[in-house]
Amino acid sequence: MDKLGKIGLPLLVVVGSVFAFGLMIKFRRTAEPSPVVSTPPTVEVRSLERVDYPFVIRSQGTVEAATSVRLVSQVDGQALEVNPALKKGGFFSRGDLLVQLDERDYKLAVTRANSQVAAAKLRLATAEAEAKIAAEDWEELGRRDAASPLLLREPQLMEARASLAAAEADLAKAELDLERTRIVAPFDGRVSSATVDPGQFVRRGEQLAAVFGVETVEVSLPLPLADFEFLDLPAERTREAFEQKPTRVTLIGRLGRHEHRWYGNVVRVGGEVDVQSRMSSVIVSVDDPYRGGATTDAPPLKVGMFVEAEIEGRTAKGVYVVPRAKLWESERALAVDANNKLRIRPLDILRTDRNAAVIAGGFEVGDQLCVSAVDIPQDGRDVKPVIATEGATE
Repeated sequence: MDKLGKIGLPLLVVVGSVFAFGLMIKFRRTAEPSPVVSTPPTVEVRSLERVDYPFVIRSQGTVEAATSVRLVSQVDGQALEVNPALKKGGFFSRGDLLVQLDERDYKLAVTRANSQVAAAKLRLATAEAEAKIAAEDWEELGRRDAASPLLLREPQLMEARASLAAAEADLAKAELDLERTRIVAPFDGRVSSATVDPGQFVRRGEQLAAVFGVETVEVSLPLPLADFEFLDLPAERTREAFEQKPTRVTLIGRLGRHEHRWYGNVVRVGGEVDVQSRMSSVIVSVDDPYRGGATTDAPPLKVGMFVEAEIEGRTAKGVYVVPRAKLWESERALAVDANNKLRIRPLDILRTDRNAAVIAGGFEVGDQLCVSAVDIPQDGRDVKPVIATEGATE
């Protein structure tokens, strides 16, 4: 009995478990599938508005002297006096005496020429008197035929007049040489180099110094040909036209840790295109460059300085201006339409610079610019737009 009890009890437990499991399978509840909810991704957007945008064309160049000459002696002579300013870096003003050559020989030449003029005048007066007497004698003889020119002393009279003219020309030349012993500054300027010292003998045609004017300086700014479309330059390329319709330019130079600005105007346009760079240029003039720049603490705008330039251009009417970094594939942009769907918009881009893209069209009414990074954008995809923070729009 004990042995049967030991076998039957476990068997009863197994049968009961199987029966219970069968009941659970028979009366189980079937779970209904839950619908999958797709959450639109969140993207940051900024509003799009049409504005009037003034173009700024950027370039760079080197400051050059508008006027630069070589001082050359036109006569021989010893340099008796040299202006102390005639040294490299020296300043001088218009009319300053820069070099005085020994003038004694030239004063003697003027005296000699004056005496020759006086002698020629005497010979002419004598020839005129003799010609008059000859004409009167011929009339007294009562001859009806014409007297010969030689009898009337006309050749002698012509020779006397020519001699006077030659003597006066010699006097003018002597006075001019005397004047040229004084080498005078032709403009307000500065010295690039000088090779003359007091006591030095100077030959005709010898260079004494290289100088440049400080009243104005110029900067040649190379530009791609496409940039000329955005400049508001006069149709006539004359000096008067540029003065009547000035194009303002800001020059920016850096000295150490400080940035300085000077203002000028476009005065000319380059007459050729560089065959290597395929660029042309505009020439900017700055008045009084050595009196400082646009700010009170600005240093002089010196010849040889490298500067950056910002040229004021045309104003585009009713355009979109977006950060250049937010363009997608250069000529397209991502937008969110009025139905919160992501759109890939092809754009009509007028111009891009280092920061912004100026767009004539391509966006539609209700569009907002998507400024979030989207790895694989899908046109028409639902998104959840939120207004971008200030940093995301830059």
